Amino acid sequence: MLERKMEKLNVDKVIEEFEAMTKDAERVHIETLKKILEENGSAEYLQNLGLNGRTDPQSFRDCVPIITHKDMEPYIQRIADGDRSPVLTRKPITTISLSSGTTQGKPKYLPFNDELMEDTLQIYRTSFAFRNREFPVGNGKALQFNFSSKQSKTKGGLAAGTATTNLFRNSHFKNAVQTMQLKCCSPDEVVFGSDFHQSLYCHLLCGLIFREEIQFVSSTFAHSIVLAFRTFEQVWEELCDNIRDGVLSSRVTDPSIRNAISKLLKPNFELAELIHEKCLGLSNWYGLIPELFPNVKYVYGIMTGSMEPYLKKLRHYSAEIPLLSGDYGATEGWIAANVNPKLPPELVTFAVLPNIGYFEFISLGDNVDKIYTEPKPVGLTEVKIGEEYEIIVTNFAGLYRYRLGDVVKVMGFHNSTPELKFVCRRSLLLTINIDKNTEKDLQLSVEEAAKLLAGEKLELVDFSSLVDLSTEATISGFKGHFLKPKTNNPENPNKDLQIPMKKTFESQENYQKDEEKALPMWDLGSPLYDSYELVSLSHHIERHLMILPSLVGSRRPSRKFCPASDAVPAAIFLDSCARDNNGRSSTVYSVSEYVKERLWKRKRRNEIGHKKMKAGVLLCCFHFHKTFGL
Repeated sequence: MLERKMEKLNVDKVIEEFEAMTKDAERVHIETLKKILEENGSAEYLQNLGLNGRTDPQSFRDCVPIITHKDMEPYIQRIADGDRSPVLTRKPITTISLSSGTTQGKPKYLPFNDELMEDTLQIYRTSFAFRNREFPVGNGKALQFNFSSKQSKTKGGLAAGTATTNLFRNSHFKNAVQTMQLKCCSPDEVVFGSDFHQSLYCHLLCGLIFREEIQFVSSTFAHSIVLAFRTFEQVWEELCDNIRDGVLSSRVTDPSIRNAISKLLKPNFELAELIHEKCLGLSNWYGLIPELFPNVKYVYGIMTGSMEPYLKKLRHYSAEIPLLSGDYGATEGWIAANVNPKLPPELVTFAVLPNIGYFEFISLGDNVDKIYTEPKPVGLTEVKIGEEYEIIVTNFAGLYRYRLGDVVKVMGFHNSTPELKFVCRRSLLLTINIDKNTEKDLQLSVEEAAKLLAGEKLELVDFSSLVDLSTEATISGFKGHFLKPKTNNPENPNKDLQIPMKKTFESQENYQKDEEKALPMWDLGSPLYDSYELVSLSHHIERHLMILPSLVGSRRPSRKFCPASDAVPAAIFLDSCARDNNGRSSTVYSVSEYVKERLWKRKRRNEIGHKKMKAGVLLCCFHFHKTFGL
């Protein structure tokens, strides 16, 4: 049945249609805007802007302002609260998507409708066609680390969930995807399981059961794949026992998952012994994926932006297996597809599909962080190779000239549609006074600092960061503060763990602990999808997690740890380290900004004496573990 369904997607036809469309991208793009405005012209939002039925690009730009989510929030909230009138679109919005909350610190409500679903499927079809042409797969199965959280209900009764949850729980999406992808080796009960840890364990188990049939390994984010195989390192012997005995581990308590897995799991002594031997034969788990799944053609997932730090570990697990980056989009909607799957993730570009939305581009030049007169947006085919732009989105789901917040660089053209490289989130900067650090700056500094621990055979597992502006700079020095984590001690789980600060800098005469400003432990509930989100460092090592204190210094730190020049104003220092009985350790570093020296000189120059000035420190929480055989 599966084979017959997959034959329905003619990949050659999909590629042919894409090539024809992108050769006439400008006309297709203008037609797309016309369709959007004709479809939703009767919506309240557009009616109030005075378009009066006009659908041409110039009238659209003249009448419709460029907006942010803050401008749209009242309209979306009305829809979420139950307003069924045509607020943003002619057809009612039936589902709300929740963003990750990277920019605002909390999830945003965004509209999701059938048209956005069709755009998603078109992106999937396009990228699959190009991917399958370069890396054809057989009629086996896929090991997909997919997890669908529960949908909630808004005040008005609309289903609300993450974008992936809304997709996975949509029957139309599921049926359509089966025409272009191999069947997932895990049953639906695992994907929709109530507990992340149990679902992850069973994904691994199902992959091993069908190891000879697995054609590719994938997940929405590269982080999830790395997390899965880090977990495998801890539980592989237990998985072998399950396969050997044909009995599922007691760690899986969800009845629906246990029932589904019991239908697949049968005693298989030979398979268990084979997996056991292969694991023992690996050196520090290098090449784990091809050893476990000998017929895997590639590893697939989003690998750009905040996923780049996981590429090194993913390559360690994958060995020579190609890493293929997923497509380019956001909770707001899709933008472009990866039609050059052979490019490594660091060089991947995305070709804009001109018929899934109307896209405009604001040139940034050298003014990403400066105050300047913003240039007028240019059209899809008017962008210039080598320049950076902020994307403005108009789509079928009710977003009109919406600032996505992404910065992209035009790397070339596929026919007449631009090929984009993701650069960063424009608003996602770690800012302390006049210092601004991008996600890439932090990543480079972290990677450079991690090299210092290679001699100790410590490996960076993950990291997160936050700007703390509670620290005040005075003429006599800088106050420090500490984080106040909670232990995971089963004998006393509610006891707070308070660890004395370790002195990092030379001059500490005026050092004080400030217990009143102790920061709360951040959430340990979800994977680290953005390095700036205060979220879990790693699910499977929660019980070992100890966040240690960081102290602000009163002198400019050495820059010898910095990967580049003064363009990366961060130096990373080891404060202290805690190690459990299994050799795992967690460490907090302080990334100390040279703004402190600037403030010091400014105070002396202006003779403002002991007047307090706001400063800050960038705290980075890291998790390391001891490795052997490196």
